[in-house]
Amino acid sequence: MATDSDGAERAASDDLRAISRRAVLFTDAPLVLDSGRTLGPVEVAYQRYGTLNASGDNAILVCHALTGSAHAAGRDESDALGWWDPLIGPGRPFDTDRYAVFCAAVLGGCA
Repeated sequence: MATDSDGAERAASDDLRAISRRAVLFTDAPLVLDSGRTLGPVEVAYQRYGTLNASGDNAILVCHALTGSAHAAGRDESDALGWWDPLIGPGRPFDTDRYAVFCAAVLGGCA
């Protein structure tokens, strides 16, 4: 059985799960690299926490190392916490009541 502190952590992360959206961006258009070569078609998994406003000026992009995934906060389907969980969510430094926080998988990364 979970202790009170574990229960509080779980409740906060479960609330974040409710505001998280997982998606995949897919495009047939090639991605042109600095070298001039192209990469495509491109498929990128990402998660969004919070809501993008009408003018689109409340977005935050969270970047991570190649060993990370797009799952940055809350609990996923395997019940694992995201790697930025303490920072993303209502009332946290990346406040999802004010901002739309995006985290994308890195092209070529393990996730």
